[in-house]
Amino acid sequence: MNPRTILHRTFAACIAVVGLIAAGWASADPPSRVARLSYTQGVVSFSPAGDDDWVQARLNRPLVRG
Repeated sequence: MNPRTILHRTFAACIAVVGLIAAGWASADPPSRVARLSYTQGVVSFSPAGDDDWVQARLNRPLVRG
């Protein structure tokens, strides 16, 4: 087989695998309850999951229980 043909087939297979993985992530169920921060007054901060630091809350930030 031509090395160029092998390279093209390998590239096409990698693109197909990435596409299938992305489709699986897109079809995953979202959390059962999602809220949106729509109003703040004064200084509002929160601690995102996985972070030890508190950050300033921004409007329209999605919030989930956890």
